[in-house]
Amino acid sequence: MRENKKQSIEKTFSLVSDNDLTRSAEEILKAKNVFIMARGTSKAVGHYLEHLLFSLGIHCFFIKDYNLSESFTNLVTKDDVIILISLSGNTKKIIDTARKVHMKKAKVISLTSFQSNILASYADVRLFSHTDETDTKRDDSISRIGFFLLVDLMIGTIKEQLSISTKI
Repeated sequence: MRENKKQSIEKTFSLVSDNDLTRSAEEILKAKNVFIMARGTSKAVGHYLEHLLFSLGIHCFFIKDYNLSESFTNLVTKDDVIILISLSGNTKKIIDTARKVHMKKAKVISLTSFQSNILASYADVRLFSHTDETDTKRDDSISRIGFFLLVDLMIGTIKEQLSISTKI
């Protein structure tokens, strides 16, 4: 199991580019609002991301209640960033949200496993993690370690951008 986790982390590192991390950081920093949405076990990643963004002073909202997904999409503007987290990238509620905010010209950042998926097709920035399995309908105990790594890399890149902007 230890070797499997190590390989998953190494493969996730190989899937994410500095360019994508920089683009996601830039979009988040210039956004009026940042909205985060995830389901199931991926919600823990959403909570973690919300906490770190707030600690950096970034205005963000984690949409915890799916009954509010319709309401929040009505509030979204082209000046906002929506971060959608889905292991499969094919979660219906997440896809419906992506479709609506994409039509409103908001920037979409997706965190998904590295596979062909619908969510990535709506995203302006696609961040991929490695996983051997993506079927959460059968078993939602699949590790999200790659997502946590992506969040840490994104936050580190945002911190770098903030450090550069304060030196100017």
